[in-house]
Amino acid sequence: MKKTLAVILAFLMLVGVLSLCACEQEVTVGEGPFGKYSPSITVTYGKPVTAISDVLNATGETAEDNVWNTYIRKELGVKLNLTLGMATDVDYYTKLTTAVSAGMVPDFLEVGYFEAGFSNLKMMNENDALYALDEVIEQYASDDLKEVIDSYDPIIFRPCTFDGKIKGFPQFYNVGGASAGFYWIRTDWLENLNLKMPTTYDELIDVMKAFTYQDPDGNNVKDTYGLAADSSVYGSFAGLFSAYGCMPQAWVDDGSGHLVYGGIQPEIKEVLRDIKELYASGAIKDDFSYLTPGVDAGNQMNSGTAGIVVGAATSGLNYAQTIVRNHSANIECVPFIAADGHEVRVLSSIPAYTFYAVSKDTKYPEVLIKILNLYLDVSEGERGSDLLATMIQDEAGNEIWKLSPANTMGVIAPSKADELKYDQLKELAEAIEKRDDSRLRQVDKSVYASISDYLDNGVYRNWGWYALFKENGSLQKLVDAREVEGYFAFSMYSAAPSENMNKYLEALDVMQWTAYVNIIVGEAELDSFDTFVTEWLATGGEEITAEVNEWYSQFKD
Repeated sequence: MKKTLAVILAFLMLVGVLSLCACEQEVTVGEGPFGKYSPSITVTYGKPVTAISDVLNATGETAEDNVWNTYIRKELGVKLNLTLGMATDVDYYTKLTTAVSAGMVPDFLEVGYFEAGFSNLKMMNENDALYALDEVIEQYASDDLKEVIDSYDPIIFRPCTFDGKIKGFPQFYNVGGASAGFYWIRTDWLENLNLKMPTTYDELIDVMKAFTYQDPDGNNVKDTYGLAADSSVYGSFAGLFSAYGCMPQAWVDDGSGHLVYGGIQPEIKEVLRDIKELYASGAIKDDFSYLTPGVDAGNQMNSGTAGIVVGAATSGLNYAQTIVRNHSANIECVPFIAADGHEVRVLSSIPAYTFYAVSKDTKYPEVLIKILNLYLDVSEGERGSDLLATMIQDEAGNEIWKLSPANTMGVIAPSKADELKYDQLKELAEAIEKRDDSRLRQVDKSVYASISDYLDNGVYRNWGWYALFKENGSLQKLVDAREVEGYFAFSMYSAAPSENMNKYLEALDVMQWTAYVNIIVGEAELDSFDTFVTEWLATGGEEITAEVNEWYSQFKD
């Protein structure tokens, strides 16, 4: 009896399995970069929801049930299931590590920003969790997406390349050069001393000394400095390093295809000589090395004690307090100036805001690329201008594009972006000059209103907007600087820290900063730089250099 019952149960189970198989429908998919799945497939994804919380609160939608996910299901036949979407970035990336360890990685997911993203990609690769996307990109990327890919420096893919294979995808963004690549100079001080805007390196040094000794603020007190500085040595003195083509925190090609650390190159010694002389002359605050990094230099400008400060093209917003405190003050932005026989090089981050990855176990690795194709099509208006207002930015200014499970911020080639930016800047500058915003786009009218409040109503805290957008303002100078070949440059090493970096780099960073500061303030001779280089190489630097070049070898022809 028991045997008969067992046979019956086995038969019923087999019938059930066959029934399930019979119910499964074969999935078909249309051809091309927008090929639709039929019937709809379900794909899991991961995305930190912190950055979209403001849009969700404003629109009443959810991270999973929103206009973008609905549109993707309609157009591609892909139902999206958010299986990794923590409320904070910290929780998200902690859960990401757990998911990788447990073998429960979503079909595709965001893996992080800059160095954090590099490390997460490396961790996933070491756990054999990444899908190689070379063939997927070639087969499924739309012509428009391929055009965007081709318009960016190939270095953008290096953080997600392992053993010569692309195992991730960058979120492009075309705002390269947002780093500290400009001087902000008190032009009212220049006028007070009958000086012109410096155009050569020697003139720049002379102006720094004049701002120190010749009482540019006219108060008969020796209380001014030529160059604002704090303990952020590489930031405060970025203009002087860049003048010699030096990038002291980057890996650079020595001209033979070999990478070397920029902070130990011979040209650094020349820069330290100049900074040391400026410090000895009193042009730099004597306690700069004890001041809060990235903060106190700007405070020196805002308090009216410094005449030149290094900052980004957008730093006018930070220095508006100078104008608030002294309505007769004026500050102009100028690009860095090259020393004789050198070319300016300014370290800039690679133009990838974050990275996406695809699980090695996914059944549909091409879905990420198809979503990016769709996003690009919507963003460029190829699918109708009505979608721009409902899926990119609505009339209330909500950035609906953030809700897309994957997107690319730089939806057009950088060169074309600069052309459009230049046109936008010209339109704003013309509106400011004519005091007429009738031809401006809605998104620019709020900026114009802030500038008008400064010009017409004395709202001096809005001076920064004027400095950015006026005729030949700082943003126009940024666009112009990006046209200069080599002005903004990348570190040639763009990956997670190597084994020996984790072991030695913290101590080497302290060694480098200390060596530089000791030379600048006179506690060490200039020639001690050579001793520092020898010690840097002997204390893990050689091992790190070997690892960097081993990594770099995969990108050589």
